Amino acid sequence: MRQRNASLFIIAIMTLMLVLVACGGANKAKGTSGETNASQAEGANGGAQQPTSRSVKDDYGREIDFPTKPQRLIAPGFEDMLIVLGMKPVAQYALGNEVKEHLQPWLAGVPPIDYTGGLKPEPVMSLNPDLLILSNSGWMQGNAVETFSKIAPTYLFNEESTGTNNWANNWRGMLHRLGELFDKKEVAEQAIADYEQKAKEAKARIHQKIGDQKVLILYLAGKSLGMMGTGWWNSAPVLYEDLGLAAPEVAKGKGYASLSAEMIPQLDADYIFVIMTNPNEALETNPLLDNALWRDLPAVKAGRVFKVGRDSSFFGSGPITNKLTIEAVEKALTK
Repeated sequence: MRQRNASLFIIAIMTLMLVLVACGGANKAKGTSGETNASQAEGANGGAQQPTSRSVKDDYGREIDFPTKPQRLIAPGFEDMLIVLGMKPVAQYALGNEVKEHLQPWLAGVPPIDYTGGLKPEPVMSLNPDLLILSNSGWMQGNAVETFSKIAPTYLFNEESTGTNNWANNWRGMLHRLGELFDKKEVAEQAIADYEQKAKEAKARIHQKIGDQKVLILYLAGKSLGMMGTGWWNSAPVLYEDLGLAAPEVAKGKGYASLSAEMIPQLDADYIFVIMTNPNEALETNPLLDNALWRDLPAVKAGRVFKVGRDSSFFGSGPITNKLTIEAVEKALTK
């Protein structure tokens, strides 16, 4: 009898323990579930979401609902700077189908958008952009600012606001502005600092090699020949300002100038870079260069004439573009 009672007592104790364990586990699970739900609710409601856009004014005083993180950005001519800022547009600047070949390693697969005669609304609309950034209204066909604004928020840069009549001469200022707009100011500043360091080092090496010998930039298109003076844009500021190269008298203080046969003898540079639509063509296809006046120039006699394509870095401006120009110039002048 005692053994039977003892057995019943043990069974009762074990049953009670199992019940307590089960209840404790249920309460713990319930508590965990409650904490998880509370945490989820807090995550959903506890903090305000980051705004997807903010109100800014462009250089013309127009109020823009500016997307903070655009997904389908079109900014023809600004591709170089966007790449540096870690952004990829959905279209790239082109003349016809001619794009900037030197930027294609970063813009692979990005379709061209033709700027011939000004930007047109139809191709822009077909790309369904969520933001447009344009250098000024003069590049739009018919100055159709309102038309573009109906397609997507359109931010216009006024060239005068950057302190220059041509923003390509002041890419540093424009990169700063873009860095501020996209909250990437430090990235922009670092890109500029990296460029300045590269230019400084290359300048020292080039001057050690050629000293004060003179360098000239020409532009050849069909039967037309022009000169890019020290006051022009594209690659001129890189050569004459950043690298401090000497220019012949004919180029000093000049912008772009068309050349005639009578001016050929004035091109007394030690090195000449010729920007061409097709650098595979012989220079002599231009009648201005198929004569004794051209062949008697110091650079021509010394074999120091270098052909570069219009789609190369020499016909553009920006941190990547100008770095590539520095590399090409240094390679040509120090070989």
